[in-house]
Amino acid sequence: WKINCQFNGQNFWDGILVDSQPEPPVFYTKPAVKGGSERLLIVDDEEAIVLMTKQVLERQGYAVDGYTSSIKALKEFQKNANVYDMVISDMTMPQMTGDKLAQELIKIRPNIPILLCTGFSETITVEKARLLGIKDLLMKPVVVSELAKTVRKVLNEHRSS
Repeated sequence: WKINCQFNGQNFWDGILVDSQPEPPVFYTKPAVKGGSERLLIVDDEEAIVLMTKQVLERQGYAVDGYTSSIKALKEFQKNANVYDMVISDMTMPQMTGDKLAQELIKIRPNIPILLCTGFSETITVEKARLLGIKDLLMKPVVVSELAKTVRKVLNEHRSS
């Protein structure tokens, strides 16, 4: 703690006599990441991650549908492929992995932007993901600000292409 006070007309800063008042500290904040109004499909086998991701992105203005089953998410996408502007999927899931899900989604709608989230993986790299048609790869644990920034970047790149 820093203590700034005056005693008998003299300035003290943290117990040290100083000639003048020190400048107040300046706090810098990062500018908020711009959100959007696009509709996103979130797929992760962990319900807590789906709920947290959904909440974070909804606060950014996005409409978000979340699934804990890659099979159910694929069925939803088959019925409503043109509703979604982007898909965010976990890599490691039972029944169908994120890269396999991405391949199925791309068969239905080749231009759908897909963001894949993964922990350490020897099976998927950024280069391999891009060859599969996946637009970007986020490493877990995912930082909220990085998620928001990457979602916006992928959507912007998709819009300009």
